[in-house]
Amino acid sequence: MVKKLFIGLFLMSCPLAFTQSLELPPDFRQHNLQEFNSNLFNPVFSLRQDYENQVALWSRWQWQGIDADPTTLYLSYLRNQERLSFGAGFFQHSTGLYQQTGGMLNFAYNLALGGDFSLALGVNVFGYQQEFLDDRLIPGEPILPIDGGVNDFVFQVMPGLELQIRDFAVGVVSENMLDFNFTENGSVTESDEKIFTVMARYA
Repeated sequence: MVKKLFIGLFLMSCPLAFTQSLELPPDFRQHNLQEFNSNLFNPVFSLRQDYENQVALWSRWQWQGIDADPTTLYLSYLRNQERLSFGAGFFQHSTGLYQQTGGMLNFAYNLALGGDFSLALGVNVFGYQQEFLDDRLIPGEPILPIDGGVNDFVFQVMPGLELQIRDFAVGVVSENMLDFNFTENGSVTESDEKIFTVMARYA
C-alpha cells in the first residue's frame, strides 16, 4: 500500500514540477542604456541627462560558452552643461567571430531658435581596432571569404539632430553615415547600406 501511494504521489508531482515557470528579472542592462548611456542611440540625448557629471559602466553577455561568447563592455564619462555636452568612452565588443576594441567621443550642442523652438545637434565619433577572434575557422576556406587574418582600424561617424517644440521632439540619427577602414583604404558600408533612424518623443 505504501509503495502504491509513493508511486502515485511521484507521478502527480512530475507534471507539477515541469509546469513551473521562472520569472525573469527586469532588464537592468537596458535600463542602464536608457538612463546613463542614451547617447548611444542618438548623440543629442547626452543633453537630456539629469546629471552634470556621470561615469557609467554597461556590460552584456549574450550567452555563455566555453569560448567565443558574445560580450560587450562599455565605460563612459559624460559632462552636461546647459546647452553643451561632451564625453568619451572606451568599449570592447566581441561578436564571437570579431573583437572590436576602441573608443568613442560625444559632442552635442543645443541651439535656441526663439520661442519654444530649439535644435540640438550632436555627433558620436568611434575609432576601433577590429581583430579576427575565432581561430576555429581557417581563413581562405570557401565558407569564410577572408584571405588572411583581420586586423583593421575602423573610423565611424554617427551624426544626429533633434528639433524640439515645447514638450514634443522629433529627431533623426544615422548609425554609419561616414565609416572608413584605414587598413584596407575603403569604406566599410556602401551607400545603400547606410542606416537612418527617426525618433519622436513627448515629455
